[in-house]
Amino acid sequence: MKIEVYHDLICPWCRIGEKNLIDAMHVWTEQSGETMEIEYRSYMLYPEISRDGVSFMEMMVRKMGNMSRAYQSLQEIAQAGAPVGVRFFFHEIESLPHTLPAHMLVKLARQGQKTEMVEALFQAYFEKGLNIGNIDILVNIAESFDLNPAEVKEKLEQETFRSKVEKDLAEAKKIGIQSIPFFIINDNLALTGAHPKENFLHAFREVSAS
Repeated sequence: MKIEVYHDLICPWCRIGEKNLIDAMHVWTEQSGETMEIEYRSYMLYPEISRDGVSFMEMMVRKMGNMSRAYQSLQEIAQAGAPVGVRFFFHEIESLPHTLPAHMLVKLARQGQKTEMVEALFQAYFEKGLNIGNIDILVNIAESFDLNPAEVKEKLEQETFRSKVEKDLAEAKKIGIQSIPFFIINDNLALTGAHPKENFLHAFREVSAS
């Protein structure tokens, strides 16, 4: 079973939804013996921001209307992540980065490493507050996956994988995706949002029976 995941690496609900998806995949494979594959598709929540990024809290306040609502929203996200083992340390985050370089790094990762790479990027941003729009930080993450740092740096600086990211963005626009995470299961069933594990298992059963 193949699952396409449209996401952004600064989207907290994507992190929660993808954790629930992966948990459901493990259960499904144990129960059915069916192998499953994730294909990560790029999406940008804030394509308009500069390559240097913007202030995280300023963007949250602008998005939510005021500081109180921004803090409330972040608290709700942290509370939603805790029961499924996902941590958010929003107080560590200073910058909201442009995510093109991070998406290119996922494209660059070896096939068997992509899920772990995505999680490493989520952890770097949401738990350590690292700027995942910074190429040097991305190179350090890549090096932990035994990727050649000089080659990674060159490819990210030359935007070798930009066309692959742009292809995903164009496809998302064509499909009409307006919110993420967005999941397409076996080209058959689509789900939007950070669904719980049980919803994914129900979707797997529905697709398997069709």
